[in-house]
Parts: sequence; structure tokens; C-alpha cells
Amino acid sequence: MKRGLLGPLRARKKTDDGGEDEHFGDEKDSRPFWRRVNPKAGLPLWEAMLFYGDQFAADIAFRRRLEGFDNPPFYPFEEMTREEQREYNIGSMQLQRARRDLEHEILLKLSAGELFATGYAADLRLDEPAAKILPDRWRLLEPDFLESTARGGGVEISGILVFKTTEDTGALVVRKRYSPAELRRWYSGWVLSNLAKGSEPSRDADLEAARKQFGERVHRPTLRALRKELAPSEWTFHGRRRQD
Repeated sequence: MKRGLLGPLRARKKTDDGGEDEHFGDEKDSRPFWRRVNPKAGLPLWEAMLFYGDQFAADIAFRRRLEGFDNPPFYPFEEMTREEQREYNIGSMQLQRARRDLEHEILLKLSAGELFATGYAADLRLDEPAAKILPDRWRLLEPDFLESTARGGGVEISGILVFKTTEDTGALVVRKRYSPAELRRWYSGWVLSNLAKGSEPSRDADLEAARKQFGERVHRPTLRALRKELAPSEWTFHGRRRQD
């Protein structure tokens, strides 16, 4: 028989001044609080676990954590009444069970590719974007759901965001790293192709084309230096040309 949800402890309730508690949100919105998010923007592990997991377990995990059952009691356990001790023990066990089930569920979905995640490896430069975490990596990773981090297999990942896999997923995948020589060769070809067409692309057009080829890792100053070195002089002319 399924156990019904417990009521909150007496000391854990909405504000008494008639105001709306920040944790309960807008009462006009009938959706559970953890569903009032935009999953297309990516969700941290804890939010994703609630959003994509079993909703009965999500309700228990959200409410029990909000009520403080993931922390020690407000005052010493031995000073609590027997009823308060019973309530704390049951609430804590409910939270642990719900979390265990939800964590297992989302890891299965990430491993199967139904969901995917991006994150920042510890050795990633500050100016590099998040990279997609391959599904089979989750066999080796030990996630921290509250911090939205993971480690394992000699890798540390932070800033993890979870997305639902769709047909457009490929647009979010970061392209492979490129070498300066590869970028230089590409830009030389870019110059020749534009000269052949008689076009004179702007610096912004250069950057857009380079990022389409190599991803967001291409930096504007790098491309400007290549333009100055490899492009025709009229491409690098600054200011307005005089009218005869």
C-alpha cells in the first residue's frame, strides 16, 4: 500500500503575514513548482531529475527537501517528542527513497540517450563553451545532483545542464577542436572564394562563416589578425573611402 504524503512540520508552513512564500510561487499557476521551468534552456541535474522523473516521486522529493528533511532536525533529536521523532524519521526516509528512485531514473535516460547533458570539464579554458557529455560516460561518472557536477574516470565536470534529445539536438553539440593551421587554411580558402565571386565580406561575415565551420570556439581577435595578414588591403581599409 502506498503511503500518503505527510503534512509539513508545524514550524514549516507558509508565511503568516498573508504574503506569498517565495517557494510556493504563483497560486494561479496550477502546475507543480518544479514544472514551472523552461526545459529548452537546459536544467541543472536536480531540476532535471524532478522535471523528467516520476512525478509522484518528484512531489515527495521536492516537498520533503523544502521541509528540511535533508538536514538534521532544528533541535536535538532526543529533545523531540516521540511523534516529532517519528515524523522526522518517516520524512527523511521518504526523501531518501524518492531521491534514489529519481536519480536512478534520470541516469538511465542519460545513458540511453533519451536525455543528454552538457558541462565544463575541469581543464576547459574559460572562453570555451560547454561540451556534450557522451551517453556512455555516465557509466563512469558519479554525479552530485544538488551541485550539478560529476566526476569519475579521471574527469571532473561542472555546470551540467540537461536537455531532452530531439531532432535539433545536433545544433547544441560543440564542434571538435581545431588547430591554428586548420583555421589559417580555411581562411585562405575563404578569401580566394570571395575574390572569385567579387565579394568583400565584412569582419562580422568572416566570424559568422568561421563559427559555422568550427563552432563558437573561434574568437574574434584571432580572425581579425588573419584578416589583416591574408585578406586584400581593401578589405582591411578603415574608415570611409573618399568620394572623388
